[in-house]
Amino acid sequence: MNLKISSLIAILLLASISYGQIENYQYKREISGISQQWHTIKLPPTIFEHANNSLSDVRILGINEAGDLIEAPYIIEIVKDENILKEKTARLINQSKKNARNYLTLQLASEQTINLIKLDFRQQNFDWLLRLEASHNQQEWFTMLSSYRILSIKNTDTNYKYTKINFEDSKYKYYRISFISIRRPILLSAKTLKIEQNKGEYIKYTNFNSVFSENKIEKQSSIKLKFPGQRSIYSINLFIDSPFDYYRHYSVYYISDSIETPDGYRYVKREYKSGIISSFEEQKIILNNLIEKEIEIVINNNDNEILKIDSVEIKGSLYKLTARFTQEANYYLVYGNSEISRPIYDIEQFTHTIPKKLALLSLGEEIHSPLSTTNSNWPYKVDIAWLWVVMGVIIIVLAWFSFNMMNKK
Repeated sequence: MNLKISSLIAILLLASISYGQIENYQYKREISGISQQWHTIKLPPTIFEHANNSLSDVRILGINEAGDLIEAPYIIEIVKDENILKEKTARLINQSKKNARNYLTLQLASEQTINLIKLDFRQQNFDWLLRLEASHNQQEWFTMLSSYRILSIKNTDTNYKYTKINFEDSKYKYYRISFISIRRPILLSAKTLKIEQNKGEYIKYTNFNSVFSENKIEKQSSIKLKFPGQRSIYSINLFIDSPFDYYRHYSVYYISDSIETPDGYRYVKREYKSGIISSFEEQKIILNNLIEKEIEIVINNNDNEILKIDSVEIKGSLYKLTARFTQEANYYLVYGNSEISRPIYDIEQFTHTIPKKLALLSLGEEIHSPLSTTNSNWPYKVDIAWLWVVMGVIIIVLAWFSFNMMNKK
């Protein structure tokens, strides 16, 4: 008899654990459109308002007609740009000068497609406007770029160099670079490359507040960006309307802590990244999916005219799940559990078996599911009060059997 009672207790405990497992997550979204074994799901950008920053608490859980809990395995992917650099062998075959114009001729091993030349000079602190020409036989030259600017600035405050020549895909054997310089340039190296870019998918944020300010004492200008909730930020493009060339140091800060004072909360900032923005390159700051609600970009102007930021463009990476469904059930995307670790699924080791083309599933509106075993949002719930009644009956029965056995002895 004792064995039967123990078994009953175990079954009830397992049932309560099984039904309660789905309620360990604060938020859920219903998944619809399942028609085959493999599907993809695009996570909404607002998911970081309630999920862990690493998305370790994201699960795909389902409940079938029998009330059993099912967990569908998935692989998470961040869909972003991927640059593949292919270096092509080239060598300097001629360096000459005519009427203050310096000529550098590069020869490739064969006619191969390239779109980038990286130059490295021994000189520092130069500002040259170059012309790029290409030829199949060094007899006839075709102009590819004219008045293309390269420069180097090095002093106690700055160490900046821009010596990359970007151009459209071209297929020649010879490339000639020329520019005017009184000093004879000393070329340390020249690399010819082909950049192949696989474009990623990004989310362009529009729902945010931006506040621009100037600090004349510190000689700084800054822009504060605030979202309704946490967002994953991949890049920020600054649109600066300036009639003159510039290069400035910048720092990106996020709020790392807050301290309560008699005058209210004081926020502690921490630097996330620093670098240089200049008029020679795209004013694009890559943050590689920094997850924050509020950030600040501070530009050090030194003794220069303050740079004013007209507008900003903020993009976030697309997070995509590739999931496998093997049983019919009502499935939900659940999240909001700070204590759970990242799941480990076998499919991570067999990605080559996943079909290339997958149908996209739809997610319903976010529903708040508080941590309560009496939450009625989930179907097939076990009434906690009923469980307590059953447990009480079991305790009474156990006590009765124990009392009878003691009397028999």
